[in-house]
Formats: sequence, structure tokens, C-alpha cells
Amino acid sequence: MNNYKFVDNLIAEQKLQGIDPQDIVWNAGLACVGWPYVFGARGDFCDPANRRARYREDHPTIKTSCKNFDGNGTCSGCKWYPGNVRVRCFDCRGFTYWLLKQVYGWTLQGAGATSQWNTESNWKAKGRIVDGVPANTLVCLFYSKDNKEKTWEHTGFGYKGQTLESSVNVQHFDKYNRKWTHWAIPACVGGEIPEKPTLRKGDSGEAVKKLQNELIRLGYNVGANEADGMFGSATEEAVKQFQKNNGLNVDGVVGKTTWDALEKATPVKPAAKAKVIAKSGSTVRLRSGPSTSASILGYVDIGTIVDVYDKGDTWCSVYALDQRGYMMTEFLQFGDITEKKYKVVIPNLSESDAKSLASKYKDAVMSEM
Repeated sequence: MNNYKFVDNLIAEQKLQGIDPQDIVWNAGLACVGWPYVFGARGDFCDPANRRARYREDHPTIKTSCKNFDGNGTCSGCKWYPGNVRVRCFDCRGFTYWLLKQVYGWTLQGAGATSQWNTESNWKAKGRIVDGVPANTLVCLFYSKDNKEKTWEHTGFGYKGQTLESSVNVQHFDKYNRKWTHWAIPACVGGEIPEKPTLRKGDSGEAVKKLQNELIRLGYNVGANEADGMFGSATEEAVKQFQKNNGLNVDGVVGKTTWDALEKATPVKPAAKAKVIAKSGSTVRLRSGPSTSASILGYVDIGTIVDVYDKGDTWCSVYALDQRGYMMTEFLQFGDITEKKYKVVIPNLSESDAKSLASKYKDAVMSEM
């Protein structure tokens, strides 16, 4: 087993040689294989004092795997004291944190796997293992229990189809274990950034922003916050509407087929125009989705002429207030909605009276008799 000096020197030497930092992280990680797992550790020396400082009853191996936990004996002969030189210890998130810090001088934010994943500034891109992993780019791997994407149980590294993780001790596997569910590219890492990752509700980041901007370009409503990088209900509904309009499988998931269709698509022309009407009140709600529970984007004045993109029995997809949204069909009048204008001639009208009338009626035309 290598000691800490070997790994520290390996990192320094490979930096001087100009080796790709991704490879340095990976090579250094391989050199750490066998080093112990200690909850809460981020590259600290494996010694009795550090173990005592991190001891918790729910992590008993911090104590039971150390023959000199009380510090009254000697570490000599311990497998984690090779040649009487220390090794370092990590928990899972401490392992990725320490290596990225040593090689890139960059700090991976978050006290645990869940907070690391949820800190958007940590990542260039994210995705699901089932949708494919960037082959030649160093990624952090995550495991979400039952794939619920709320709590992240574990993290490690993935690179060129192999994995490294600190679990019991630092371990290397030559292929992805089935437990991994997600990947994320650290913001400090170069290499391949997938331009068209598979996206679905709950995703976030620059790829989602790109998707939203494409949808906005085509006239679809992605929510009140527009291109905010968060794949929420409004973005999902916009994707489904786009898929429906383009004869694609309507599932709200943006894969290669939907990406390709987005790039080839031209802005959708409205299917009809309609006038906003109501039995009472002076405005009608414009909503982010075809449901009374969808958020309100604004209020459209009665009499406004709107573009209708998709007419349903209950809801219509419309363009109003400079954005795409939804209005209930009962509040829209189709058919002959041409505005009729009439010219009224009032003889012997003074100039001041004519101006006063024109200020009251914006469509009035003042002309001399």
C-alpha cells in the first residue's frame, strides 16, 4: 500500500510533466486504493487522534478497525501505516473533494453527497447513468436511493468506464456498478461536455437553459422565469406540446430525437386568432399550463386579440402578454373577430374640441371639414 508521501509526490510530478489534470486525479486516486474510510474525513491523516475526533456510534468501524484507537499503544504494524508512514483517510464526498482540491486547486462545495449535487455552481453538466456517461471526461458519480433524486447516498469518480470510490476503503472497479444512478462534470474539469444530454423534469443546468431558449425561440412558454435552467412543470409541458406538434413520442423527455427536431424546427405559426371575452370582469387569466392550478402569468384585457396555437375543448395554447401561455376556451371568441372602425363627422367642431375627443378615443381620426 502506498503512503501519503508517494501520492503527494505523484501529484506534484505529474503536474510538472503537464499531464492532463483528469488523468492526474485518476492516477492519484488509483494510488490511494486501500486507504481507509473514515466518516467526516477529507484527506486527513489516518491516526488515532483524527479517528477519535470523528468517532460516532453510528460509524463504529472508526474505532473498531483501529488497534490503537485510544492512543496508548503503537501504530507500527498497521496496514494503514506502511513503512511507518501515514496514509490519508476519507469518506465518500471527502475523497472527491480532496483529489479535486489537490489537482485543480478548486473547492467542491457541500458537506455531503446531497449538498454537493444540489449546489449548481459545482457542475458543468449533469445526467443519468441510464442515458449514457461522457466517455472521456472525469465525472463525479452519485447514487440516489430508489432513484428518487431527493437524497444522495454515495459519491465517487467515474472515468473512461471505470470507477473509484471511498467505501469501507478506497476501491477501484473496472466498470460501472449498477448502484450508480447519476453523473456530474465538476466545473473545474475540461474535456467532453455533452451538448445534447437527455433531459427530463427535475434536471437543471446549462443544458436545460439551452433547451428552454430553443423552445422560447419557437414560441413555446417555459414558465414565468423563462430560461432559468430549471426543468420544471412549465418546461415539461412545453416539451410535450412541441413533441405533439412535431409528431414525436409525447413523454416530456428530451432525447436525441427531440433535440434534432428542435434544431430543425421553425417558429410555429398560430392556427387561429381569437378575441378575449368574459361574462364578467375586465380581464382573463393567462396561465403557465392547461390547468386552474397552473401558475398565473398575467391578466389579459377583455377584447384583446390573441394568437391561438392549439385549440382544445377546455384549454387553448395562446400567445399573449408577449409570451406563450394557456387560456380557457370558453373565454375566447373565434370566427369573425375583425375590429370594425367607423368615421364620425361632426361639423363645425373646434380644434380644441377635436383634440379633446381624440385624447379620449385613441382610434379617433381628426380631419378638417
